[in-house]
Amino acid sequence: LSLPPDHLACLQELQVERPLDFWIRSLSFDRPSLLREHMNSMGWPDRVLARHWEFGFSSKELMNIFVSLPPRLQEVTRRALDAMEIIMADKMMKQAGALPAQLLMGSEKISEEDLELERVLYGNENFGMVNHYMLPSTGQRMYLYVSDATCRILGLHAEEALARLASRELPLVMTEFNFFCYIVFSTWFFATYPGRPLSLVVCIRDIGSKREKGGVITRLVQQPEFDCYGRMRSMKTMMFPLDKESNESLVENHHDPLSTFNHLISGGRDFDTWINDFESDMSAGETILGMQKSKKGMERLEALERELVRMYQPFVEHADRILKEKMPGPAG
Repeated sequence: LSLPPDHLACLQELQVERPLDFWIRSLSFDRPSLLREHMNSMGWPDRVLARHWEFGFSSKELMNIFVSLPPRLQEVTRRALDAMEIIMADKMMKQAGALPAQLLMGSEKISEEDLELERVLYGNENFGMVNHYMLPSTGQRMYLYVSDATCRILGLHAEEALARLASRELPLVMTEFNFFCYIVFSTWFFATYPGRPLSLVVCIRDIGSKREKGGVITRLVQQPEFDCYGRMRSMKTMMFPLDKESNESLVENHHDPLSTFNHLISGGRDFDTWINDFESDMSAGETILGMQKSKKGMERLEALERELVRMYQPFVEHADRILKEKMPGPAG
């Protein structure tokens, strides 16, 4: 018994879908995000926000956050991030003057040891991992790795996740408000505690979910890595899905310095309520514009504003001192 020739030809053309190899799951990039220049022209700091704009999220969704902020919160945020930009520029200028350019540029490569470590973690199914490598001198992305478990948490095939990241079309995986909180909290945290891992509890979108509740409460842990000159060269992100018991143990740890952040992010809601609210939060309840239409939403935005003023005040004062030192003295 034999198959007809045309059937044999069809079978030979069939391709079985296999898991992506580690090296295929890694992407390299050589083009900067156009959003950086656009947002910079609107007065938002370029370098401080680079790792968020360069990562691969949808430019339209990121812009919605910043252009929709209420006036007072926008003013406070600009002042805070501008201060960080001034401090960072001053630090880089001093580094450039102290070290030959070839030494500074020599650290802008990814070593085989770095990639080998990622390959070891690649098969770990207990948590998701993303590693975002940047050029230390510009903040431009140059390499991105996404683990299989990350794709599973997001509900995406690895090919789709990589394609969306490469074309900068990955939708935000959390609400606009939560993502804005993540940006301002992480910027402050890494400036205050350089080298320490950031740990936040967030509800993220299960993008490929067919269920009614498309949210997954997740512990988001980020660890920055620096080159030998103190410049950020990569950001490693790990995602640990939480059950109800694990979430409550983290929330009840009031000695954690990040507990205030987690409370602002969740709005003080319990595990079940947060998940049940997630779909409506994504579409309206925690969009920046949607929050300004309700009393409760405005109260949360105002609470965040007060917290940002308190957190960033030392950096604003330090940036003012840097600017005063650079001002020309009175002519004598």
